[in-house]
Amino acid sequence: MKSCLFTFLLYLTLSFSSIAADYTPAEIIEDRNPASTETANQSRLEGWILVTYLVDLDGKASHIEVIAQSKQQDVYNKVKRHLEHLHFSPATVAGKAVISSQRLFYYTDKTLFDNPNNGISQGFRKKYNRANQHIGNKEFAKAKEALDDLQEINTKNLKEQALSAWLYSQYYFSQSDWPAYAEQTKIAAYLKDYLPAKWAVTAIQNLMQWHVFKKEYTEAFAALAELKSIKGANVSEDVYQDMYQSLKKLLQEDTNIEIEHTLSDNTVWFHRMSRRKLSLTPLSGEIEAIELRCKNNRLILTLEEAKAVTLDNNDLACSLLVKGSEGSKVSLTESGDLYRFSS
Repeated sequence: MKSCLFTFLLYLTLSFSSIAADYTPAEIIEDRNPASTETANQSRLEGWILVTYLVDLDGKASHIEVIAQSKQQDVYNKVKRHLEHLHFSPATVAGKAVISSQRLFYYTDKTLFDNPNNGISQGFRKKYNRANQHIGNKEFAKAKEALDDLQEINTKNLKEQALSAWLYSQYYFSQSDWPAYAEQTKIAAYLKDYLPAKWAVTAIQNLMQWHVFKKEYTEAFAALAELKSIKGANVSEDVYQDMYQSLKKLLQEDTNIEIEHTLSDNTVWFHRMSRRKLSLTPLSGEIEAIELRCKNNRLILTLEEAKAVTLDNNDLACSLLVKGSEGSKVSLTESGDLYRFSS
């Protein structure tokens, strides 16, 4: 098993107050997890999960919430055990321990009879090519049938999941099914290391464009930063800077950011803030929990409190967490000064 901490390098001028100079992030000081991988002698199935958790004052991980996860294999209990076997030095501000919000992308890593489990099966290849051909021929009913069969029967390891998500995203784009397109694009981006470099770049660019469309600007900057981690991408600095400047201009000009989001009962909405004032309004369904999770703080909010919140100058890298029943809808307005970045 392996895990990977998401590090989003946002190349903008940080507007954090002087408290940032006194802030020390949480760090792993002991890892008691086994180093060996799982064997895949019985199954080629692999799974992944993206979670948010807190490092408490004692250096333990707690309050784990799922942001996104694989449909092929449920690995929540595995990531929970993984985090339980980690011991952290807690984050500190001016030498005093504070609660700290973290994100973790965790995935299972198997071997197949002592060989890496990173290839694709003949059955997957055959059905993938068939579905791809149907999309190219605009035979969309046949394409959907082939894709569903590919997903349910032949998609096992992370490479196959990445390729399946990539092809699904092409299909849903052709159908203008934007929620499904976004879901598959996100999966392809999470698993970008298992895609050809050219496709990985396109997946990240598509994800960035989706976040801009949704006005999730901080997520768009995070996606942009991921381009630099793709091996063999060959994205020039000029191209990168052009995209960066375009995003920066959009963020600066959008002074009243309005976002609507539909919740799932299996995951939380974890939205990284761009401006200092927020107002959350339930539109339908049931809201179970609202939090602000920061690098140096955690605030639990009531529905009434969430209607008008101003982030403190001392709150670092805050994200809004909303949990609710399947299909519940919320509206978020961000306003005020730029939170993460200065002009």
